[in-house]
Amino acid sequence: MKQDIDKTLALFPNVRHMLESIPQDLWDIFLPETDSDLAMLEADVIAQQKRDLERSKVMAVQKLCGFPLRPNEPILEVIARAKIQGMRNSKSSGDSTGDTQDAQ
Repeated sequence: MKQDIDKTLALFPNVRHMLESIPQDLWDIFLPETDSDLAMLEADVIAQQKRDLERSKVMAVQKLCGFPLRPNEPILEVIARAKIQGMRNSKSSGDSTGDTQDAQ
């Protein structure tokens, strides 16, 4: 039985990687019955990994800019907010240096 599972999981490395964190005795609980269901699980694991990567990128930009952490926010929206904040900061710093030069 174990050899069959090992052969089957050789075709699905992402599922195998997911299962490595739990004891092998429990693998039967988490593994689907058919190969097609296992392929769907593999696709879901890949999609989750992509989502985790995007969430980590979003949170990194939010931390860098001092925004509240909202990991489900779209990355394009976060980048747009960061650009707007950068424009505001550069505009306000430009105005303050211009005022001091006029006063002298």
